[in-house]
Amino acid sequence: YNDTTYVLLANGTVAAFGNNYNNQNYATVVPGISDILQISGEYALSISGEVWRMSYDSLPTKVMGYRNTEGEEVAILKIARGTDHLLALDKDGYVWACGSNGRGQLGQDNKNASSTPLKVLKGEQEGSETAYFENAVDISASRYVSAAIDADGNVYRWGANEYGQLGIGDSTDRYTPVKMAKSTDTLTFDLVSGGNTFEMAVDSNGNVWVVGDNDYGQLG
Repeated sequence: YNDTTYVLLANGTVAAFGNNYNNQNYATVVPGISDILQISGEYALSISGEVWRMSYDSLPTKVMGYRNTEGEEVAILKIARGTDHLLALDKDGYVWACGSNGRGQLGQDNKNASSTPLKVLKGEQEGSETAYFENAVDISASRYVSAAIDADGNVYRWGANEYGQLGIGDSTDRYTPVKMAKSTDTLTFDLVSGGNTFEMAVDSNGNVWVVGDNDYGQLG
């Protein structure tokens, strides 16, 4: 990320080198964090479900704001770093987003940026109470697009759509999750990922589905 390489080591620490680390061409262990389960860009997820942001100039800082309605901190299971936003999947199946939001990638039905995590809204709101996207089992963040898979194996995306990369049959940006079109109702998906202007999903049979820009043959 940003011409910097982050490496998760077998002992649960992180090594980094490159642009964000004074252009070093050798790895330096990032101080102040341990028991790391996953890294995505400059963010690290600990085994205990905490999210940390790494920086060369200071010790890693904990990302605050993942709290339920009772004010209790919730554990995060997975993180996904996009170009300028971060997604997180919590243990209860909710998706959180923070960062830039110029294309609606935070899933808040607006384009307002947020430096603190916000729970992603459900695509269709019913009644007076705010409804949130739930039962997520996987997430992905790419350039200006966010994606998630629900427990039924459906893919949802939101954000930029100028190349049709949301997979919904048009090229209009979406500010809340919308379900990706699929060839049959019985088709289910296990994984999602994305590039700059195209998106991918792997179905339960191991087939890869792609949608979006194909100027360089990236749709295969």
